[in-house]
Amino acid sequence: MVKLLFVFVLVLSAAVVCAVPGCIRRGGSAQVVDQANAASTYQSVYEALSPALLAAVGEVEVASRRAGGSSPPGRPIADLLEEQTAEIERLVLATGVAASDFGTDYTRGADTLLPHLVMARGLARVLVADAERLLERGDRDGAARRVAAIGRMAVHVARPARWSIEWKVACALAALAANFVDDNPSLASAAWKTDAQQAFAAIDETFSRASSDAVGDAGPIMTETLAAVRRAGAALGR
Repeated sequence: MVKLLFVFVLVLSAAVVCAVPGCIRRGGSAQVVDQANAASTYQSVYEALSPALLAAVGEVEVASRRAGGSSPPGRPIADLLEEQTAEIERLVLATGVAASDFGTDYTRGADTLLPHLVMARGLARVLVADAERLLERGDRDGAARRVAAIGRMAVHVARPARWSIEWKVACALAALAANFVDDNPSLASAAWKTDAQQAFAAIDETFSRASSDAVGDAGPIMTETLAAVRRAGAALGR
């Protein structure tokens, strides 16, 4: 069931897309990592990703909007990922920044805008696609670094969360990383597996401290996700 969670949240999180393009914008796609706020780099990387790549990883609606209303032509996803290696690497590095402020105004109550959930979804899809590409080429370390990056992003989404939809998206990201490890046991021999183990440990700590009020109806999903994350962490330790 946990492997279906990511797909479920993709649909659910679409309901909270911000209608204001600049609601979490921090500027253009600078070729640097903001060491004070991971969310700033997440946003600039997301803006820099090509419509063709977004469409290839399943972000068809966003890709169509960026392409002016039509779906970009299909191309091998490996080529598209390679073309944006610098941005993907910048994304991986950004997940290592401790602080992440998505600029969410929780004082709006039920009208709170949560556009970062859709952004996180898209970035995670790109990372897992790149992990698959690298693993196919025998680069277990590169794949492990991207799994760890997804895990750290899940923590960034979860830490400030006050709504159950935020926890569901955080769980979806965590499950995506855990499922990749489950499906690819060769990662246990990667030198960078400790990076992924540390990310899974951070997920465990963050999720375990969550208040029941904030988690709401995401509780059962979180319990299942935590079990998957712990299994993945254990599998990497073998």
